Amino acid sequence: MTAEGTAAATPLVSVESLTLRAGRDPAAPVLVDRVSLEIAAGESVGLVGESGCGKTLTVLAMAGLLPADVSKAAESRVLFRGRPIEACEPSPLGREIGFVFQDPAGSINPVLRVGHQIAEVVRTLKGTSRSDAHARSLELLAEVGIADPAAKARRFPGELSGGERQRVGVALALAGDPALLIADEPTTGVDMIVQEQLLTLIEGLRERRGMALVLVSHDLAVVAEVCDRVEVVYAGEIIERGAVDRVLTDPRHPYTQGLIRCLPGRAGHGVRVAAIPGAVPVPGAWPPGCRFRPRCAHAHDRCQASPGLLLLPDARAARCWLVNEGGAP
Repeated sequence: MTAEGTAAATPLVSVESLTLRAGRDPAAPVLVDRVSLEIAAGESVGLVGESGCGKTLTVLAMAGLLPADVSKAAESRVLFRGRPIEACEPSPLGREIGFVFQDPAGSINPVLRVGHQIAEVVRTLKGTSRSDAHARSLELLAEVGIADPAAKARRFPGELSGGERQRVGVALALAGDPALLIADEPTTGVDMIVQEQLLTLIEGLRERRGMALVLVSHDLAVVAEVCDRVEVVYAGEIIERGAVDRVLTDPRHPYTQGLIRCLPGRAGHGVRVAAIPGAVPVPGAWPPGCRFRPRCAHAHDRCQASPGLLLLPDARAARCWLVNEGGAP
């Protein structure tokens, strides 16, 4: 293979056996357990699952943003363009990786005017003049759908609506013209109309800019709107993966089936929308074998041992003994 072909085949992001613990002690509870996945350039991938499953920590590791009280196992690797992310100089965060936080307060300073904040990020990342950075800040505000960018640029974050603040967060994430946009629950805390607008915005930005996208959500319907592929996460593990349309129409893991039954209009004719019984087990209290077993209506003796991710046709996989039997009914 030529060097050009090798570069083309290199994933934008590779996560290899990612194991994260709540502290530096080797006996500390595991938060994310041997997660491996790849993101190709221009690809849109969703991480979906209930709160507490490890989705946010996984994407924080992708961006090199792990909290100080979370440790990564020695055998775990996160590669960006084939290089360990901690060895990349300068850091790709901001430049090649844009991060949209669940809470805009995570990226927006409440005491600085919106336009000034964006312009300063542009100057830092691009080395442009103040006037060029200011002009670019207005372009970014317009690109994310902020009406009257010049006027809104002079306002403080507290003077904007929740939807506008989240759009400002997206503008900040785009300031370095990233190759990868990570959006962590970007529609949390907004109404359905604003949610739809934000999803349409993110999908349009990805297509126009040719970026890769990783979207984190607890809502499979949100992921289905903008992603090509989905990774279903439960209790620190990936338990199902595949093309979004295939997973939605033919889910093979009982947990994924439960998530779909929670979606209005997706549960099936004559099937009531219903919550999955029980709760996600906390780290340190994961059951042996299949971690979904205590909540699963199809659990049997074999589930006391984990099957690992079993490969299926069409680049799909599911962590369930039943997949070789056609999946749970």
